[in-house]
Amino acid sequence: MNNVKAFNHSAFKKLFQLFKKKYYSYGEMRGTVSLKDFNMDELEEIAGFLGVSLASLTSKSSLSLKMFDEKLKSSA
Repeated sequence: MNNVKAFNHSAFKKLFQLFKKKYYSYGEMRGTVSLKDFNMDELEEIAGFLGVSLASLTSKSSLSLKMFDEKLKSSA
C-alpha cells in the first residue's frame, strides 16, 4: 500500500495503539484486540480496509493482528 494517508482515520490511530500494546505484550504480531470501543464510522473504515462487511466485523467483536497484517501485506 503506497498511500499512507489512508491510515490517517481515527479508526487506524486507535487500532495501531492497541496493536502496539499487544506487540509489546507478546513481543511479536499475534493475538487479538477488542473492537468494543470503536464507533460505527471507525468500524466501517476498518471493515473497508479488510474487505469484509461491517456485520461480519462487528459480529466478531475483535480483530486478530495476524489478519490485519496479512491484509496489509497483500495490499502492498
